[in-house]
Amino acid sequence: MNLCPAENLKLNGGGGMLLYQDDGQITFWNSGISCKFSNTLQKELNVLNVSSGMPWLSADFLRVDYSAKLDLDIVRPKITAGLMTLSDVEITSGRAKFLNDGADGFHVGSSFGFDIRKFEIAPSFMFAKVKFGDGDFYHFYGKPDIPKLIHLGLCAEYEKKHRAAITYENFDLDILNNSDTMLFHTNVYNMGINYRYTLPSSQRSWNFYGMLGFNYVKFSADGALTAANQQYALFPYAFYSVTGSPEAYAGWTLLSFDIQRKYAEHGLKIFAGNIFRGKANADAHYQYRKFFGDDEVNDNLAKINLPGTGGGFFAYSVETNDISITDEIRVRMGLQKVPIYFHGMDKFKIGEDTTKSTSKKSDWMSVTKTVLFSGLSGNFKVMF
Repeated sequence: MNLCPAENLKLNGGGGMLLYQDDGQITFWNSGISCKFSNTLQKELNVLNVSSGMPWLSADFLRVDYSAKLDLDIVRPKITAGLMTLSDVEITSGRAKFLNDGADGFHVGSSFGFDIRKFEIAPSFMFAKVKFGDGDFYHFYGKPDIPKLIHLGLCAEYEKKHRAAITYENFDLDILNNSDTMLFHTNVYNMGINYRYTLPSSQRSWNFYGMLGFNYVKFSADGALTAANQQYALFPYAFYSVTGSPEAYAGWTLLSFDIQRKYAEHGLKIFAGNIFRGKANADAHYQYRKFFGDDEVNDNLAKINLPGTGGGFFAYSVETNDISITDEIRVRMGLQKVPIYFHGMDKFKIGEDTTKSTSKKSDWMSVTKTVLFSGLSGNFKVMF
């Protein structure tokens, strides 16, 4: 297969800091190649790597995506496929530690855009699956499993100005023991609608679009630990079952503003989201072994009111205009900074994090470096 035709070739790469602290960082890098053939066929190959060396998270993630798209004026079919791999994972929260031997997964998808007068209609589909290795979940041996993730979407656009979309995602996020026996089964689904308005382009040096969306997310979980499905005696319990059913209604908005100047293009994106209604709860039902108590116990593990929880970010980017190296080679360089803000997250602080040192206070230099370097990235493009 001829992966990339020789004409209209573009190479890109970039990387940066997702989160910076003196005791660790979460970094990423990405690279890709795209090309067109006779303005009809376009192919892309992209690679993304995210690496965390934080005290509370140690992991390395790699994803490779390939897509091919045809533009036949009236119809535009597209196929996508990708692979992902995750290294050994270690997550620490207070005295709890979660370990896993890593994961491998794939996704395949397609979309089919076609024109009806001034409308463009584009249904889309994606299926994904992730398989995890053996793990240790603090009080029991087990591992997550995502046997399926299904995405369905339908988008309608009118005159490149008004666009409305409906999305639906459903996936199972299960917990298995290390012998692949089901411990906990969860089902998650998300339904969303969004609308985008793009200011019609004209002879001006700036562009603008705004988006408004609404999502409903529901999560259900149930399962039990017993001596039969664990590799040890589940001491001191005879059984331990958990059920939960969080749900949330959330709204969000995104504004994008780009200004074209003589030597560079400046961009500003502002996003804000908030949960207006929802709750999260989990209940446990368990019984101790003999000599530890014979009564069955019903216990409410957590009950959290989600309204008022959300966050936002703004991203500022600057990218040079095309710089001609030769008659056939042009390059672009850019920088981006993304500060992020959360509100209402203190509702999820169930216990004190004992991994944080109480004897050492954060000094202003460490805080300044965290603010300056977190969310800072750069990119480089070469076009032929």
